[in-house]
Amino acid sequence: MNVQHLRIALLSLIVMSGCEDNLLTQSPITSSSENDMFKIEISADTDVTTLTGTLPFEVTVTRLRDFTVRHDSRIIGSWSLHSMTADGESVNISQFPTTYDFFDDFSFTKTVTNTITYTETYTGGSWLLDESNNLKIIKQGTEENIGVSFDSQDIIVSMDGYMVWNYTLDGQSIVEVYQKLDQVDKSQFDESISYMTVMCSGIGTIDSYTELSNEDIVVLLPYNSGSTYTFSALFTPGLGLDSDIITASLDSDEYGRLVINMPIKVRLD
Repeated sequence: MNVQHLRIALLSLIVMSGCEDNLLTQSPITSSSENDMFKIEISADTDVTTLTGTLPFEVTVTRLRDFTVRHDSRIIGSWSLHSMTADGESVNISQFPTTYDFFDDFSFTKTVTNTITYTETYTGGSWLLDESNNLKIIKQGTEENIGVSFDSQDIIVSMDGYMVWNYTLDGQSIVEVYQKLDQVDKSQFDESISYMTVMCSGIGTIDSYTELSNEDIVVLLPYNSGSTYTFSALFTPGLGLDSDIITASLDSDEYGRLVINMPIKVRLD
């Protein structure tokens, strides 16, 4: 081998050695995805390991904005007409007891009982309550606009609590007072549970430091923005593979699905 060829060979070895060192000393690797409420991110110091090595990594879920209970939660439930006035004069409501059932899908049912004939009349429609407590009742193509107030500022009104309607009908000022008939479960207004799963596409293994399993992990974050959950784990490559992919997904009924991937290079030497 002449001197020129020897120099080229030595230079090639130096370049190859430098590339291998770079593979093992890469800068931190991250991958992320987000929706209106959450951001999910996977991170590691490197995306390269050896066949007999391991690779620590973390998956972090961050809440991007506050979760607040729906503002119209207090109206949901069953209500019975307790009293009524027209221009300040009491109205006899005993002959026609009236009940409203407001459902969380913005539908309602109104039941009026005739205590003389013992018959019941049912009507239904939809409702909307804005943040200023202006109630819109929509039924059979007509709309009623009603000012509403409650005797509680909690997210629900307890059983036997009161709701007051104020509106104008045929030039008269009407006030109706409704009493709550049931106790609504507060938990129905909580945020739906999110589930996280962390897997690899090859035959490598993932051993979690923070959870007993890496599938269907329940992620319950505090409702204030900036709150986080971190899943810490160790990836071990499968025999004979020169690459793998770590995949993390976050699933929620309210916000949909987020998926992130981190490809892993496995050195076989």
